[in-house]
Amino acid sequence: MKVLSNGQLLAKKYQTADFTGAWLASFGKPELRGTWFVWGGSGQGKTSFLLQLAHYLVVEHDLRVAYVSLEQGDCKSFQCQWARAAMADCGNRVQLWIDFSVADLRERLNNRRAPHVVIIDSINYMATLSLKGMSALLRDYPRTLFILNGHAKGEEPKGEIGTVMRFHADVKIRVEGYKAFFSSRFAGEGHGNEPYTIWAEGANIYWSGKTIDN
Repeated sequence: MKVLSNGQLLAKKYQTADFTGAWLASFGKPELRGTWFVWGGSGQGKTSFLLQLAHYLVVEHDLRVAYVSLEQGDCKSFQCQWARAAMADCGNRVQLWIDFSVADLRERLNNRRAPHVVIIDSINYMATLSLKGMSALLRDYPRTLFILNGHAKGEEPKGEIGTVMRFHADVKIRVEGYKAFFSSRFAGEGHGNEPYTIWAEGANIYWSGKTIDN
């Protein structure tokens, strides 16, 4: 149990990311811990978005990032996506983790040089991850930022864990037609919740003649 006075809460300092450009317009200035949740249909640009985000967090903010690839592993198509996102720029500050269980995650997160950010792509493919297990990870590693990718059923997250994580997440990101649509609790001062374009050409083709309704 923890109790803060009014003054203590208002005086408390938080580590927030000094995002710029399109990232600032979409995220605002987020705290680099907790949960961000991404969801969308197959082939809409989720993995490309996550790789672009990972690149930005490493190159511009000097964070250590672990990308947990459960859905594609290290197949040729994923290697091509990795290369397109210029992940070579990230050097040793990014790692690809394949076929990891919750126990494997915990073992790595207990290391002295554990990643600051863990991207799980996707939670629907982590057989050992339950809602209770995810909640325990968030509780036990409060300084880690977990970015979770999930499947969609229509415009909604698929499955109980996806539904609950969307409500829990500080940043909720729905991906459709190579655009990411945001609902960020860190929006403010004229920044945040603007759509982010993942692939301009693909987005223009997809949304031509359509109404964008976030």
